[in-house]
Amino acid sequence: MLQGLHQAVLGLFGAGWVVPVVVALAGGGILIWPRPTALRRSTLAVGLISAAALLGIADLAEQGAGGLVGQMVAVPLAAALGPAGALLVLVLVLLGGLVVALRFSLG
Repeated sequence: MLQGLHQAVLGLFGAGWVVPVVVALAGGGILIWPRPTALRRSTLAVGLISAAALLGIADLAEQGAGGLVGQMVAVPLAAALGPAGALLVLVLVLLGGLVVALRFSLG
């Protein structure tokens, strides 16, 4: 059973397997925190988009490193914009997503 889970995680996330692990640990921390802040759907969605962008960057760096999720993000962008353009878009999405998800103010 654990071997199947291991293969599924590696297939979906590749070398970026640490992303779902960190997300699961953070989710568990929020659940057991005495007075957690309200988790908005928009914050959750932006966080997931940022994670997908991170996996796409990993896939652009090395083919297959982002797993299936990274390929689904990086391949269409690289086909449309080229590798450099795809990297630029994914880095901007990642940074913008982190600003929104962490409620960071630029001003």
